[in-house]
Amino acid sequence: MSDNIFTIKAYNSLTTDVLECIESLNSCMPEYELYYEDEVQADADVFFAAWDGSRLIGFLSFIYVPGCDEAEITALVAPDMRSRGVFGLLLNEARRSAALLNISHFYYAPVHTSDNTPDTASNPSPAYSHSEYLLKLDCNNYPAGNSDNDSGSALYVGLPVPLQEQLAAASLFFHEDEEEESVFCCITDSEDNILSSCFLDDENSYICIWGVETDAHHRRKGLALLLMQCIIAAALTNSNDNNMPAPVFMLQVSGRNTAALNLYKKCGFLTESRIDYYSLHS
Repeated sequence: MSDNIFTIKAYNSLTTDVLECIESLNSCMPEYELYYEDEVQADADVFFAAWDGSRLIGFLSFIYVPGCDEAEITALVAPDMRSRGVFGLLLNEARRSAALLNISHFYYAPVHTSDNTPDTASNPSPAYSHSEYLLKLDCNNYPAGNSDNDSGSALYVGLPVPLQEQLAAASLFFHEDEEEESVFCCITDSEDNILSSCFLDDENSYICIWGVETDAHHRRKGLALLLMQCIIAAALTNSNDNNMPAPVFMLQVSGRNTAALNLYKKCGFLTESRIDYYSLHS
């Protein structure tokens, strides 16, 4: 409506009072998680708020990854202020800021309604973009035997024979990373060169795997598979030796990374949840 006058403000970071308003707004739809981290390093604004006087009636943010030409947005408008152009005003401001960061494309995860269908009212002709997966491996269901082979040869099953021989002297190392508050895990060759690595976070009820990376010169050789198998075997050995419950591993992976998705499923990871993302058209 043309007589609606709202104030749109853009932010590079959020103050405590604004954060409180955002949390209050988000409480009207607790099943939807707005992104409003208060510490962001960006060359442009990534948070956008619509105010009606001192009342926050809408919020939009996008998740900025340096060097990427697309970004995920989260947005929410107060229920009594919907269909009044608030979202459009926020989106226009966000696009202007995104252009400064060379971001040309937004995608989003629509809110699901009570019948579990996506609400695409704000974007009536959505185009599917990609899916993000939360994967889980309960080691109670992991094939027995992998953790009991002292030579580790069972871990190389499925790898090319020359690579099995090359990795016969490979070692698995765990290192406490105080800066990341994580455990750095890596496979090295006989010359102590890191071949493949990742980080492990103990979340009490499960172990989170993240930051999986393989040396550029050793990719497509099955090293990431070996890393996962070694980690799982080491965790099983530790739980067996200390009469502890079998570990549970969880990780997130994009459906765009088909190689990684197939790798984790080959290791026995199952889909715990999936989020479908859609393109937000101009």
